[in-house]
Amino acid sequence: MAAMFVRLLLVLLVAMFALSGRVVADEPLAPAEKEAVERVIHDYLLEHPEVVYQALEKLQQRQQEEAAERRRLALAELAEEIRRDTRTLVAGNPQASVTIVEFFDYRCPYCKAMAPRLAALLDSDTDVKIVLKEYPILGPDSVYAARAALAAAEQGKYLELHDRLMNHKGQLGRDAVLAAASEIGLDTDRLERDMEAPGVEQILRSNYDIAGRLAIDGTPAFVIGDEIVGGAIELEELQAKVKAARGS
Repeated sequence: MAAMFVRLLLVLLVAMFALSGRVVADEPLAPAEKEAVERVIHDYLLEHPEVVYQALEKLQQRQQEEAAERRRLALAELAEEIRRDTRTLVAGNPQASVTIVEFFDYRCPYCKAMAPRLAALLDSDTDVKIVLKEYPILGPDSVYAARAALAAAEQGKYLELHDRLMNHKGQLGRDAVLAAASEIGLDTDRLERDMEAPGVEQILRSNYDIAGRLAIDGTPAFVIGDEIVGGAIELEELQAKVKAARGS
């Protein structure tokens, strides 16, 4: 709001000096002139309050367009990195022509809602792969679950633990994560040691960095083709976006 009033002030100042033939840059306002300008602005806004809303709408639209352009440029710059990072885990067909990059948190209910839809997509389309980006943003328990899943890769059971955690009902703290790990045959003592490995930390830091550069601040979020999709979507919409990405 303050920035918008400054813009209006500048416009009115320019208009006033244009009428008086003065140059703003060479003749600063005297106190009396400043008071007069402020009075003009005050009276004008009282008579035309719709100007404020119009200016705010225009400003918001411009900010959204600028943010979308920054995101587009960032995605173009990071495209290969996020799709072909050899440290990242993949579900589906590793050689698929269409890649979905998913940023998720195991404690996010919307991510959990997407799990069966993504599974259904992979069942119905063998030319899709999902690059899984652990993006724990919902607290320490989320970070613990993400570290455990990444560490499970050292025992060859990342996707198994990933599915267990994503389909877990109820609270997902340390005990629940280790119970799920034990149920699929993981050595939990080794798992907790591997969770502290530098490689796990590097993957998480990389995921946070990429998400930040793409202005992703919530989960789930997907990169499908050259589009970033935030939030849970229905299977039909997901399939349509995959089809569009394949066509492009």
